[in-house]
Amino acid sequence: MAVQRVAVIGAGAAGLCAARHILSRPNSFARPVVFELTDNIGGTWCYDERVGSYDNGRPVHSSMYRDLRTNLPKEVMMFPDFPFDPQLSSFLPHQEVQRYLERYCHSHNIRPHIRFNTAVENVKPVVEEETTTWEVTSCDSSGGQKTETFDSVFVCSGHYSDPHIPDIPGLENFKGEVLHSHSYRYAEPFSGQSVVVLGAKASGLDISIELAKVGAQVTLSHGRPRLTFPLPSGIRQSSPVVAVQDDGSVRFQDGSVGRADVLMFCTGYNFRYTFLDADQLRLEIQDHMVSPLYRFLTPPALPSLFFIGICKIICPFPNFDCQNFLEDDPGRLGLILHVNLPFNLLCRLLVVLSHPVLFEDLQWPPEGAVPAFSADAVFYRPAAGGALIPCQEVEEGVEPGVAGGQRPGDLVADGDSLHGVTATELPTPQEQEERPGHMERQEAECKQERDGYDGFDGFPPPPDIVGVLRARDGD
Repeated sequence: MAVQRVAVIGAGAAGLCAARHILSRPNSFARPVVFELTDNIGGTWCYDERVGSYDNGRPVHSSMYRDLRTNLPKEVMMFPDFPFDPQLSSFLPHQEVQRYLERYCHSHNIRPHIRFNTAVENVKPVVEEETTTWEVTSCDSSGGQKTETFDSVFVCSGHYSDPHIPDIPGLENFKGEVLHSHSYRYAEPFSGQSVVVLGAKASGLDISIELAKVGAQVTLSHGRPRLTFPLPSGIRQSSPVVAVQDDGSVRFQDGSVGRADVLMFCTGYNFRYTFLDADQLRLEIQDHMVSPLYRFLTPPALPSLFFIGICKIICPFPNFDCQNFLEDDPGRLGLILHVNLPFNLLCRLLVVLSHPVLFEDLQWPPEGAVPAFSADAVFYRPAAGGALIPCQEVEEGVEPGVAGGQRPGDLVADGDSLHGVTATELPTPQEQEERPGHMERQEAECKQERDGYDGFDGFPPPPDIVGVLRARDGD
């Protein structure tokens, strides 16, 4: 069998992990070509004091701020086979994560395969009979364009570089500074100022605390339940900002009005892939979602295009490693290059209608429950070689639980999430076709969930993740 040629877009943690796994299979893959927009590895972990645009006019990619520390312990954040220095503290400054990625890159000899200062401008599928290849057009720092053909493309460009700013009526009336956390680097310039921070997730809380430490008066504006843990004295909580009035004052949802020097949006980021034609690929790329993707990873109709690392509320590096797990055996989800996914079957199972970009109950199980999540169940087995999904058993005449068939209690895909169910609980293809309005109802439910999703606000906070993982592993 001819070796596969793979393009990897991005040399952050996800792209480095993809390149590492590809390099580990020289009998199956040619050496990867890794396209990196900047002059260094690390992606969002590569701190850059510049904001706005680079000298070449391209927008600054990194959203890293100077004093960021990880909010996951290194013990669960690391790649499974590449530990952090055990002498380091559990919660690391971003510089240590960058050094870790540089060690990872050096250990696996990835750097020679990276084209730095090279932007991918277009990725186009070329379909010939039953084979799909990909034309990738890139542009280097000198302006030279190049188009190459690959068997597969791994999209590892991240999703923390295109700021999401919600529509607030009258925002143009604000007379102070309006910025997004993407352009925040350190707190000192805001000393003594009145700052409204919009959003109370990780960056909103981090930045609010940093601002309060340098004497800024911070209004933490959010729509979540009131935070009950202690906050510095310079921070007060308020309801969401609903408008900026004609005189430049800020009106909040509770009817109160105030003035501020700065509006700081800590409202997340959009998924944006300028090099992909979503209509041509039949993909829907929304602010916080890419669909349809099978197992959060690949479009069922184009199983040689991979989106690595778009899940949220996960342990990122282990998740990247799961998604990039490459195996010569057909059916491993990390290598669908040789697999012809049963598209009609997936449609009947509703996998392609919609999906969230987080693991929901698999990631944070109900309190007291032993987590059912396993990388093997989510990523490795279900595509074909290993456990089969129940409707596939019916079509192939495999008795449930026999010869690799789905066993009762296994995790299966049923629309928007993965659940432990018995094989008999899912309808057969014939039953699904005979149910009046079944698909229409499911489609409507999925659409309702999508339309009602508010950027993950209100999602329950995770429990002690170390305890979760220990319980999962039986420690």
